[in-house]
Amino acid sequence: MRILFIIDSFCSGGAQRQMVNLAIGLKNRGHDIEFFIYHPEFSYFKDFVLNNGITIHEFYKKHRISVKLFKELRRIIKNGNYDAILSFLDAPNFYGEIANFGTQCPIIVSLRNIYPKKLKIKYWFLSQVHRLATHITTNSYTQKESMIKLFPWAKSKISVIYNGIDTNLFKPLYKKADNNILTLVAIGRISEQKNIINLIKALHYLKESNKINCLIKWAGRIDSKKEFDMANKLLRELNLYNQWIWLGEREDIIDILNSADALIHPSLYEGLPNAICEALACGKPVLASNVCDNSRLVLEGERGLLFDPHDIYDIASAIYKFNNLSALERYKMGKKGREFALSELSLENFINSYENLFNKIIKINKKPLHQA
Repeated sequence: MRILFIIDSFCSGGAQRQMVNLAIGLKNRGHDIEFFIYHPEFSYFKDFVLNNGITIHEFYKKHRISVKLFKELRRIIKNGNYDAILSFLDAPNFYGEIANFGTQCPIIVSLRNIYPKKLKIKYWFLSQVHRLATHITTNSYTQKESMIKLFPWAKSKISVIYNGIDTNLFKPLYKKADNNILTLVAIGRISEQKNIINLIKALHYLKESNKINCLIKWAGRIDSKKEFDMANKLLRELNLYNQWIWLGEREDIIDILNSADALIHPSLYEGLPNAICEALACGKPVLASNVCDNSRLVLEGERGLLFDPHDIYDIASAIYKFNNLSALERYKMGKKGREFALSELSLENFINSYENLFNKIIKINKKPLHQA
């Protein structure tokens, strides 16, 4: 198959990582994959893509809505003789759907996050444009159910494909954590969605009530300087700097996960968090907010613990409860998480699901496959 992948950039985000892994997986199976990106200034995965022999079409987007971008993307689609198109994320989905309108090329768009409870006009509009898509994928059952409820016309062309994790890479290393202090790692961009402020307040409550001594290590890029500044101000006011470490954007996530006692993921909403999937693959228990598909991933008491992200006392209670588990109980949680990752979250499952979907859609559209 010859497929065009559309995404905004090669930054270090979860959607970008998933799409790059998918592209390389399909390339290794003999398919011809090309990328179109419009923020080439973010190049975290660029060399990785090029080193795997994948062509990249770059466009420098200078304006919020760029007519030139539509024209360039449409030119590439019309001249590329692709069997199918795949786009990830809201804006790339929109550009792909509009640029592809009127061509004979099937397009699959993927929704990588959950809609807010109160649907904004922006999301309503973008969802209506999905009428132009041949098929829609989500990486969570929560988003699929939300989409069908809000837009019944989508029911016949929407499916769930969970994220894929390289379980040969993300695996338990059984590093010994510091027994004197509970060490939790959080992985994610610094933004309001990630609920950092409530996590800090929960940490302060645990300290003030003399319950436990806990260290939080947060790894991720700064998406919101406002949120980062607010968090640092609160850490100063509550005298928590000795219990909080900003790790920044890191490449050694496997080592970071394996050196901690557990992952903590307090997001207010999510699609399917790569951080949780990677932690499970590494055999680490997960403390996560009870939102979206997290209950399917973590399964309360089995692979970790869940909490209400809006309730700092509930967050604190989950941390305290985990701290009181024995080493054997923690190990069993991690082992069950690893087993779940192997059966449900493997990279092979992810690639197979998209490859099968492409084949099905291309067959329905009666467009002959290119010979790999």
